[in-house]
Amino acid sequence: MTRFSVQVSMMALTAALLSACATVPETPPPLTAEQQAEIQRQSELMRARREAEDFARVQTENSLAAHRAYLDAHPTGPNAASVRQGFAVLQARDQAAWDAARRTDSRAAYEAYLERDSGGAFETQARARIREIRIATAPQVERTAIQEAQLRGTVAAYDLFLRTYPQSVFAEDASAAREALVAQEREAFNQYLRADSVRAMEEYLARYPNGLYLSLIHISQGIVR
Repeated sequence: MTRFSVQVSMMALTAALLSACATVPETPPPLTAEQQAEIQRQSELMRARREAEDFARVQTENSLAAHRAYLDAHPTGPNAASVRQGFAVLQARDQAAWDAARRTDSRAAYEAYLERDSGGAFETQARARIREIRIATAPQVERTAIQEAQLRGTVAAYDLFLRTYPQSVFAEDASAAREALVAQEREAFNQYLRADSVRAMEEYLARYPNGLYLSLIHISQGIVR
């Protein structure tokens, strides 16, 4: 076979492949009435199974959360009417429990409210009030310690507070402040890496003389300089 014949054969093969790739796949035939009916039947079976499972949860838990989840998923379900009735009863009890907690206005009362049912309408308010009470009754030593950490404003200062008072009401605030500082230092270190210069390194060290990435800076010094 001559070189020309080979070239022609290759061109023909390439054209055939391109033609095959460009061919639009055949449209599948439409579903038959029987197939459509079967799909509909399977969909209804799945819907009925989910409804039965959610209703069983309502009966087992008898909680506001379970009732609410059922009504959200099956507003016209076969058991929707009875679930709505039960939900109304639980809502009335929830309101009464909240009113009682408000009258007592103690940490124990609000914690009891949170423990009685899941999905109560006043869970957010109860947790907020518990935090307010914890802050108001926090030991002075914890108040002083968190104030000192805030004044220093360093990761090390917040680490010291969290090690000393891990269960403090101020621990969440300390953790959030620490994470913000870590994110700021991480960005400063990334800026140094992007700049890859002695000046960028010196700026980082000036801001963070005891920084989290100090050992990496020392390793890279020889490369930068």
